Amino acid sequence: MLKQKTLKDSFSLSGKGLHTGLDLTVTFNPAPDNHGYKIQRIDVEGQPIIDAVADNVTETTRGTVLSKNGVKVSTVEHGMAALYALGIDNCLIQVNGPEFPILDGSAQYYAQEIERVGTEEQNAVKDFYIIKSKIEFRDEKTGISINPGCKEEDMAELAVITKRLDFHLEQVQDFTPTPMTVATEAWYTGYHPYTLEPVFSAKTPREKLAQRQFFFWYKPEERKNIINELRRIGRSDLIDKLYGKR
Repeated sequence: MLKQKTLKDSFSLSGKGLHTGLDLTVTFNPAPDNHGYKIQRIDVEGQPIIDAVADNVTETTRGTVLSKNGVKVSTVEHGMAALYALGIDNCLIQVNGPEFPILDGSAQYYAQEIERVGTEEQNAVKDFYIIKSKIEFRDEKTGISINPGCKEEDMAELAVITKRLDFHLEQVQDFTPTPMTVATEAWYTGYHPYTLEPVFSAKTPREKLAQRQFFFWYKPEERKNIINELRRIGRSDLIDKLYGKR
C-alpha cells in the first residue's frame, strides 16, 4: 500500500498579491499523518485555520477562494496544484495576508521548492479516489465532466454525449506523460498503481487517432472513417446515435 507523504522541511515564498497588491509571504510546513492541506491566516487574530477542501470553496471567478467562519484566503490554486502533483498529502500552509503571492502566475516556484526540500514518507496509508461512473457539473454557461474509461469504445460513447449536448469540439489533447504523476505510472506500466488493475493507454499514433477521431463526428470528412471504426470495434449501434437512422 502506498503511504502518505509530507515535506521534509519548511519553505517560504514571497511576492505581490494579484488582487490586493500586498507584499505577502506564504510558508509551507510539514504536517502529521491524515492532516491534509490546511491554510492558516497568521495575520488574523487567533490565527484561524481553513481546511483546503471543496466544501470551503466559495468563489472561483478570478482565482480559488476558500472561506471559513468569515475568514478568507484566495489565489491558492497554484500552491495546491504543486502539492498534489508532487504527491504531498499533508501540509500546513501559513500566509500573512488574504491571498497567496502570485509569483510568476504558475505553480513553478512552488514545485521547485518542494523538490528542493524533499518529501518524507509517513505511516498512514494514502487515500485516493477511483472514478467508477460519470461525474458531471453544469451551470448556465459552462460544464465539466469526468468519465472513466480509456478504450476506443469509451471514447465513442463519450462522443455520442457531445453530440447530444451539441458540442463541436475543435481540439482534443493527447496525454503527455509527466514525471511523478499517477497517470504517468499507469501509462507506462499498464497497471493502476494503487489497485494493480490493468489500464489500457493509447500509445501508438494509430491508437491515438482511433480514439481522437470520434470527437469530430460533425466533420463530413471524418464520417466514413468513424463509421468503419465503429463497425470494426463492434459498436455499430452508435452509428445511428451519431448520424441518425440510415
